[in-house]
Amino acid sequence: RPDGKGGLWGWLQAKFAAVLAAIEREQDRARAAPPAQVEPAGLMHRLRVRGMRWLAERVAEQRLLWRLRGQTAVRAFFPAGIEPAEAHAVIRGSLERDARRHRRWLGVDTLGGLVSLLLVPLPGLNLPGYYFSFRIVGHLLSILGARQGLTVVAWDLHPSDLLAELGQLEHVPEAGRA
Repeated sequence: RPDGKGGLWGWLQAKFAAVLAAIEREQDRARAAPPAQVEPAGLMHRLRVRGMRWLAERVAEQRLLWRLRGQTAVRAFFPAGIEPAEAHAVIRGSLERDARRHRRWLGVDTLGGLVSLLLVPLPGLNLPGYYFSFRIVGHLLSILGARQGLTVVAWDLHPSDLLAELGQLEHVPEAGRA
């Protein structure tokens, strides 16, 4: 056990870290390749690209929550013109919604993971098992991060003129936003 952790939780964390590393390598490879060097669009390639894109989107949505775990102080910027108390209420509301959503999906994905255990005796990869393991660990880490942000983190709030300027773009027609 290279990470020093044992048991099922250690194994799940190691697998989760490996999936994240693969996603990041795939994103780096896709960014580095010029458009002319795109691989042929066979079915397996399209499925792989679509799967990696889906995973990358899930990771991007949850990364902030994952990083909140273990933090005790966080600096947050909010648009100037908003009161710090209002910005803090928005942060708390967002964390509470995220925690509820991840708890709900944790239950759903845990049921799916238990059902996928029926596939363990079958030869070959248990893709549903890997899928649900990834989802379960992601939800657990997100819930822990949201809880940390709600109960432990001391929020250092700073108004930002740039964010206020960006906020004005919602009133500009889409064609003029560039």
